[in-house]
Amino acid sequence: IGNVENVAYDTLDVEIVATLPAAATTFIEGRVVNPDGPIPANAILFLSHQTGQRLPGETNRGIDFDPATGVFRYGPLTAGTYGLSVSLPEVGEVASIAGIAVGASDVVEVGDLRLDSGGTATLSLVVELPDIFPGGVLPGLIKDQRLELVSPYRRYEMVEAEGGWRTAFPMPAGTYELQRRSGEILCLPRIPVTIVGGEQVELQVEALVGKPTMIWTLMDPTAEWKSVDLRFYRPSGDLVQVSSKEFRKDLNDEDKLRFHEAIPIGPIRIEVWIDGLASGTETSLEIGVFTEPAEPVTIDAR
Repeated sequence: IGNVENVAYDTLDVEIVATLPAAATTFIEGRVVNPDGPIPANAILFLSHQTGQRLPGETNRGIDFDPATGVFRYGPLTAGTYGLSVSLPEVGEVASIAGIAVGASDVVEVGDLRLDSGGTATLSLVVELPDIFPGGVLPGLIKDQRLELVSPYRRYEMVEAEGGWRTAFPMPAGTYELQRRSGEILCLPRIPVTIVGGEQVELQVEALVGKPTMIWTLMDPTAEWKSVDLRFYRPSGDLVQVSSKEFRKDLNDEDKLRFHEAIPIGPIRIEVWIDGLASGTETSLEIGVFTEPAEPVTIDAR
């Protein structure tokens, strides 16, 4: 409640004047609305304090609301700027209002927080098998893959379903990226997926069978970088796979990043991207069939 900065060492008789927050006299009220039906029983309404003075415990607090009507009234609050959000534990944030200005002795009506209608997605894979593979191995290859839809803030794992995968529950509307979380045999490009509220998106994605290969990427430890991508291209220019390292701590004692990836059999070109930009470093190689030993690959991106 009070502080003094930039005090020189050995300074005596420092006076700190503490100002107590003004009395909290303001209330905030509104309503949670689900356009698709009843409000989910596990919905949580949060109040967050964004600017100004606040009382202890006044930030990121859950607010009670009427589960039938969605109506809420909360206070008293100190003056400042607040935000409201509604979250579902299995989904995340599904509604929000930011920049709610609260003055002294007010009743602030924020209106309705409308829950986003969740959307769903289904996915099937079309896999190109090398001639050496019998067709009967395909179901096993697909079954071993774990796929997910990724936003900048959260990952949503897809679950296996008849003929492919599906989202486990309705997801907030928005744009996601399809990624392979695990499974070393299939090569899958990262694909943008748009989820639309109240609708189901059907995806059909082409994948390739790859050979697990060790790739060492030499990096300059003195350079400023945050993330490194390896992008794999076929001779046609089609992007077939993206692999990422997001932390400098992944560098080993020899200033190398270790990637263990499935690379499509045949000719392939690998580009190194640093912090989302092409570095100009690339290499081309021929990946042999599974009966041949997998030789480690080294790329010098310094």
